Amino acid sequence: MKLLLQLLMLMIPAMVSAGGINTGSLTTEDGLASNTVQSVLKDSKGFIFIGTNVGVDRFDGYNVVNIPFDNTAAEIGQYGVNAMVETREEHLLVGNKQGLWLLDKRRLKLSRIFEKDIDFEVTSILHSDKTGKTYVGTVRGLFALDDKALKRISVLGGSRDVRMDIRHLAVEYNGNRDILWIACRNSLLRYQGQKQVNIYRAAAGFSGSFVKVAVTAGGRVFVASDTDGIGALDKTSGTVKSELLAGTGINDIIVSGRNIIAATVTNGIIEYDPDRSASVQLYEKPDIRFNTPFVFYRDNDACDWIGYKFFGLDYTCYDRHTFTSFELPGVFDSRDYNVRSFAIGNGLTLIGTRDGLYVADSHNKSVSSFGYERLHANIVTNIIFVDGIFYIGTIGGGVFTFDSRTRQLSRDAAFQKLSGSNVYEFVNDGTGYVWLCTSAGLGRYDVKQRSLKLFTSDTSQLPDNEVFCIGFDNNGSGWVSTRAGMCIYDPSRHTLSSHGLPAQVTRLGMLRSVIKYDKSSVLFIPQLGFPLVYNLDKGSFTRLSFELYEKNPNFLYVMKYRGGTLFCTEDGVYYSRGSSLRRFGYIDGLPSLQFQSNAFSYDGRNTLYMATNGGLVEAHLDRIADTATYRHIPIILNEIQTDHWFTPEEVTKTIIDGKIQLGRIGSDLSVSFSPLVYGNIKGLKYRYRLEGVDNDWSIATHSRKIFYHSLLPGTYTLHIEAIGMPEISATIEVDVPVTYSTMLGTTVLLIVFLLIGHIVYCKVYNKEYIWERFIPKPEVVKYKKNRMDKKEAAAIIKKLNKHMETSKPYLNPDLTMSELAKGVGCSVHDLSQVFSIFMNRTYYDYVNELRVNEFKMRAADPQYSRLTIMALAEMCGFRSRTPFFTAVKKYTGKLPKDFVRKSK
Repeated sequence: MKLLLQLLMLMIPAMVSAGGINTGSLTTEDGLASNTVQSVLKDSKGFIFIGTNVGVDRFDGYNVVNIPFDNTAAEIGQYGVNAMVETREEHLLVGNKQGLWLLDKRRLKLSRIFEKDIDFEVTSILHSDKTGKTYVGTVRGLFALDDKALKRISVLGGSRDVRMDIRHLAVEYNGNRDILWIACRNSLLRYQGQKQVNIYRAAAGFSGSFVKVAVTAGGRVFVASDTDGIGALDKTSGTVKSELLAGTGINDIIVSGRNIIAATVTNGIIEYDPDRSASVQLYEKPDIRFNTPFVFYRDNDACDWIGYKFFGLDYTCYDRHTFTSFELPGVFDSRDYNVRSFAIGNGLTLIGTRDGLYVADSHNKSVSSFGYERLHANIVTNIIFVDGIFYIGTIGGGVFTFDSRTRQLSRDAAFQKLSGSNVYEFVNDGTGYVWLCTSAGLGRYDVKQRSLKLFTSDTSQLPDNEVFCIGFDNNGSGWVSTRAGMCIYDPSRHTLSSHGLPAQVTRLGMLRSVIKYDKSSVLFIPQLGFPLVYNLDKGSFTRLSFELYEKNPNFLYVMKYRGGTLFCTEDGVYYSRGSSLRRFGYIDGLPSLQFQSNAFSYDGRNTLYMATNGGLVEAHLDRIADTATYRHIPIILNEIQTDHWFTPEEVTKTIIDGKIQLGRIGSDLSVSFSPLVYGNIKGLKYRYRLEGVDNDWSIATHSRKIFYHSLLPGTYTLHIEAIGMPEISATIEVDVPVTYSTMLGTTVLLIVFLLIGHIVYCKVYNKEYIWERFIPKPEVVKYKKNRMDKKEAAAIIKKLNKHMETSKPYLNPDLTMSELAKGVGCSVHDLSQVFSIFMNRTYYDYVNELRVNEFKMRAADPQYSRLTIMALAEMCGFRSRTPFFTAVKKYTGKLPKDFVRKSK
């Protein structure tokens, strides 16, 4: 059964998007110690701690660190983490079937506490923000922890407290006093201290055992049953009555304001509004992978975490909701489509895609579609809405119209001559004409007369019939870009001319679009590079330039707004004002960072619409231009290498202290980093600067790695931040001490200078050199060569290989070179020479390659098939995840799970 579940995990992606909800998932394949998740907690630093049936895992959005219990538990079932709570910044309290534990977040270690007082199951831990007390619920009563002192709370008095089988705790505040709600297996207790206790039982019609209790912001108390849904406390009758989901098992409930959210046994996640007695299905397949959630947790960023008993964890991605995607709930979701064009009018939203046209009716909550059989094309490139009519352009199918009143799609007779052509752009010039940029020429359509005049290279001075774009300035002149060059439309003569074009414009080549920038300026967007602004009154040109760290970015759209510039490139949306530049990405709600040219619309009511490869997106411009800063998202280090690879404990210490301490052996520094956020961070770009070394910012690679070599002794400050998102940042102190080699070199130089000075002194004053006083005369000292010969080295290598083959000392993760030299029967010095001179490799490379070979062998052996990847790695001598993955990738070019999949 376990093998079947593991095979199932291989088919589940780590990041999915289903039903319009971006979610991620974690399983043992991603580093979890176990696929059984029993509790989740986000600490004050922003790390997610996941309680499983074997220990606690820490997740930072990128890496998973396993923190196991010690070996005192008799079997895995005794480890299950029922509850976690943060009491101090560097500590968590953890409750499991054995008792109470303290998790030291700095040392990544779990230690048993109060073992003599609590040697039985801890089911719930609650920390009161008002009083600072921590309450511990167990199967044998209630305890309070205050200033490291633990005491039993007498709720029922005497021996009855020992028989209290507490399942869950909740708190309600009365001024500065705590009111505890205690869910026992068959009763609900209200405890206010000093023997003020109320006991409530289930009313007729509400059965099963109580598993959870929750108190809403409105003061209502709800209890979850393991078999019979959710009950509400009726304070008048003093009983718990059935309220919701009768006959359904509940695993977990939490409070969300005045509402409650329930994780059901088989029906997914349901949110209930008690004020309206209304419930909604919050999550179910395919939004989440399974309809059997065991635990539900909502963090302070409104990310939801859903744990399963056998399938790991799902979570919703962080979203600042600056952008939203168009959808008709239950009918149509644009995120399912690659949108190429759109237009909005009369309650209709027309969306052109790579697979036809969709008409979404917001009033009737319906959608209709038109494919190749009606459009004679698949790709809808451009749509414009004018006087109740939608004009629709395609690739290869020409132009169609859609009447918003009759809901009819047709081809106007005037557009017959464009049948089979490609349509690139529609432009309404505001004088009654709609202009069409096509592969058959430039069209001018008279809306009232329903007639089309087609300019071609044969009938006008149009440089080429492949017309890409047209834009009008404040004088009514139209600037036209074709495959072979540009021309200008003269509105007074109704003619096209290629004469009198400014040289700066013609040098731009083919244009992507031409936009009226303001009353006196036109903006030209080239296919590559920064836009050019032409001031008609002054006849001057200005290049728009932004610090994008690209030589030739691809601009798609530019507009002025609130004293700044909003623009879109092929990899993001930006807003620039003054010296500040704001970039927007996936965490702002964008479903895709791939946008379509000419597929932008500003409705005049401060809403911007954009077509992306992930749907039709809209955003309120005031929200984009708002200069208020977002909350700080720390950037953390995932890996650190100085003179050694940092262990997870050392990396954690660096994160907490904000300081990297280099050793004295070397002065090189290598780090990898990621933002501490749980969402889609693809597309983010980062810059870094080591203050004291760098004068300017450098751009980090896509792998988010930073390297510095041969740093001079001193204290530096490393700054890292996301480009355009300064709230995603880190400041880390780097302390570089004087290395041993530098100390040796300095000493040698000092000796050399002293020696030179001594020689000069002796020559000038005809004195005896100091060494002549100690050199015997005339005896000559003979020196023996210190380097071993090849024959001696070959003998040591033979002994080394035999020792490794027979004794396998590399399986010991604490193996040192001195221990290995002792096993071979030589000195450390000789063994070091053998590695560096005769084997041309380091000691660590030699040992790690043997460990990798051992892992490959055991991964292919059926007797180890039930073990996790990290369990196999530890058996082969690897201490932690990072060195293991690095070594396997280095010597095989593959990931560890490739070998496990092949073996299975």
